[in-house]
Amino acid sequence: MSTMPAPMPAPQLEIGGGGRGHFLARISLGIPQAHNPMLPFEPRRTATAIGPHAIVDIFDTHIRGRLIQECAAIDWSHISVVRLGYPGQAPSERPATIVVAVRPNTLDSDGATRILRSVGEWIYVLPQLHDVAIEVVKAGVAPGITPSAKVKAGVPSADHVTVKIDGKVPGLGCRFEKAFRNVPALGAGLGPQDSAVAGTLGGYLSISTADTVEYMALTCHHVLSGQISNIERDQLIHNGYSLHLHQERSSILARFLNRLGTVYCTSGTGTVGGWILDWGLAKLMTGRFSFTDINNSKYSLEVAPDKHFLYNEVTFLSCPGMPGEMVTPGEVMRGENHTVFKCGRTTGSTVGELNTIDSSVQMRYDFDDGSYEVVKGRALLVVSPSAHYLPCRIAIPFGSHGDSGSLVFDHQGRVLGLYIGRQTEDYEYNAPSIDGIYFISPIHPTLDAIQDAIAKDPALQGQDIKVDFVWGPI
Repeated sequence: MSTMPAPMPAPQLEIGGGGRGHFLARISLGIPQAHNPMLPFEPRRTATAIGPHAIVDIFDTHIRGRLIQECAAIDWSHISVVRLGYPGQAPSERPATIVVAVRPNTLDSDGATRILRSVGEWIYVLPQLHDVAIEVVKAGVAPGITPSAKVKAGVPSADHVTVKIDGKVPGLGCRFEKAFRNVPALGAGLGPQDSAVAGTLGGYLSISTADTVEYMALTCHHVLSGQISNIERDQLIHNGYSLHLHQERSSILARFLNRLGTVYCTSGTGTVGGWILDWGLAKLMTGRFSFTDINNSKYSLEVAPDKHFLYNEVTFLSCPGMPGEMVTPGEVMRGENHTVFKCGRTTGSTVGELNTIDSSVQMRYDFDDGSYEVVKGRALLVVSPSAHYLPCRIAIPFGSHGDSGSLVFDHQGRVLGLYIGRQTEDYEYNAPSIDGIYFISPIHPTLDAIQDAIAKDPALQGQDIKVDFVWGPI
C-alpha cells in the first residue's frame, strides 16, 4: 500500500519592525527565529556561514537567477544566504536564511510581503528547503568612499595623480611605525594627495618585462579616485587616539616624505566574468621600494590576541611556504578550515569566515558631482559577526571605512581576494538588522584584469609582461 507524502505546511508570514534585530518581512514554513538569549536587551542579529546545507548545491542552478528577477522592481542591495542568530549561538540555533537586503527608505513591509509571497510559492516546492527562512531587511552596500571621475579606468594614467601615505590622520589599524617608513607595511593607509581619502595598501606587485621591473602598490579603484564622506572624516579627525599620535610624532611627520607614487591604472567601476572588480595600482616613486624592507610576509592562522586600547586586535605571525601563492574560493571551501583574515588601515588585523555561497550585490558608487552608478555582480561573502555592544565590551568588525584595498588571506596565508566593501549602516532608518556582512573581489580575476590593463600601456605593447606579488623575506 502506497503512502501519500505529507502535505507541505502553509507558509507563515511575519511582519517586522524597523529597529535592531528586526526585518521588514519574513516567510518560512514554521521555522522560528533564533531565540534572543540576551533579553531584555535587543542586540543585532549576526550572520554566520551557511555551512553544510542542501541549498548550497542548488542555489546557483535553481534559485539565484529567478530570485534576482523577482527583485527586479525593487532597489535591492545584496542577496545572501547565511545563518541568522545572536552572538555565541551554535549553527543549529541559527535558521538558514535567504536575505534580500533593500536600501533604506525604498520599500515598506507591504511591498516586502508581496515579494515573499511570490518567492515562497516556488522556493518551498523544493522539499530540501523547507527549513529555510527568507527575509527582507533594510541595508545598503557601498564601498564607503565616494569616487570621483578624475582617475580613469583601464589604460595606465597619464595625469600622474600623486598617491600619499595616509599621514593626516593615522589609522587605528596600522601602527605608526609600520606606516611611516620608506616602504610602508601591508595594511598602511594611502590615498590621493590633497584629499581626505584613506584606503589601505593591500600589498606590492611587480610588473616585469625582459628589460624592466616596475613596482606597484595595490589598493582599490575607489580609494585612488575617491573622497571620503564628511561624517567619516569628522569621526576620524575627532578621534582622540589619532590626534594624540599626530601630535606626539609631529617631528617625524615633518621630515617624512609622504609621497609614495602616482596612479598608474585602475579598474574603474564594473564587472569581469560576473565578478565585481575594484582595484587600483600606484606606481612607486624611485627609492620607495626595497625587497628587504617590505616586512609584509604572508600571514598564517597562527594568531595571538593582542589587547590594543579598546580593541581585540589579532596579531598574525608569518608562516613558511611559497610567498605569493593564491587560492580560489573553491579550494578554500573544499578544505575544513574556512577562516580568512586581513590587515586594514582602520580595523587592523581581523578574522572572518568565507561563506560557501557568494552574494549577488548591487554596489552603489556615489560620485562627488551628485550622480551615482550601481554595479551589479557577484562578490565573495565573508561573515564576521560583531559582538553586541555592552558597556564593558567593544568589538571590531572584519572591515570598515578605510579598509578598502586590504588583501584577504585564507588560513594558510594564501591570497584569496581584495576587500571592497560591506553592508552599510544607516542609523536614521535603524538599518541594518544584521551584523557581519562583508564583500571581497576574488584575486584570480582581479590579477587577470590587471594583466589585461597593463598590456594596453603603449610603453609595454608587444612585450611579454609578468605580474607577481612581491613579499618580504619570511
